[in-house]
Amino acid sequence: MSRLLSVAHTIEQVENRTKTVTRRKTLHTYLEPGDIVTLVDRSPRTKQDWKRLVDVEIVSKRRERLDAITDDDVAREGFAPMTAAQFVAWYCQAFKCEPDTMVTRIEWRYP
Repeated sequence: MSRLLSVAHTIEQVENRTKTVTRRKTLHTYLEPGDIVTLVDRSPRTKQDWKRLVDVEIVSKRRERLDAITDDDVAREGFAPMTAAQFVAWYCQAFKCEPDTMVTRIEWRYP
């Protein structure tokens, strides 16, 4: 069974295949390029009810400051035409952090 990666905030972007990158405040040390993970909607209360959306292959993973995001990566996050500054503001509000927070940038490809 593959690992699960929640995309509860961006289900539509995953279903449309416009999201190929995500940012996480945690390290996600268990992920490595080549790993297959299952993207899930974890908004239901119990794990048994989580909706499995799609399996993806991890392409890369790195740590960077949240405010280092580019407009191109905002599009890869599935948030075009939002600007990088708008994305950072949204992320900080949604995940209770600051623009200089170190995040893990995780990139994947769909089968």
